[in-house]
Amino acid sequence: MGARGECFRESTDKPNYALTVTDATTSGNNISTTQSCAAATCVDASAEWIAEAPGGPRGEYPLANFKKWTASTASVTSGSTKGNIKSFPDDEITMVSSFSGGYALATPSVLNATGTGFPVTWNNSY
Repeated sequence: MGARGECFRESTDKPNYALTVTDATTSGNNISTTQSCAAATCVDASAEWIAEAPGGPRGEYPLANFKKWTASTASVTSGSTKGNIKSFPDDEITMVSSFSGGYALATPSVLNATGTGFPVTWNNSY
């Protein structure tokens, strides 16, 4: 699946955030929503690129074997500062199981040379 997502604050005078996820292979999977968030709660202080297991009414579901997922051409705007992922402090977080031993489910790699993307590799379902 090829997907493109974006989330942005619609304007500086309104606490509305628009989220769009576009599936390049199946348009029926596209998502678009606008949500409000109080300025005190949503301070526009971080950005995230996430590959994670889905959750639902019965808890966390097994992580699908996506083999390798790559974020690319990622950009961030925070206030008047614009840039790629490398322009801001960044942390890699390995997804681990909630079972005893906490083995890796998905492992991110380092940023690419341009600072605009990184791969995440599937390791296990749960």
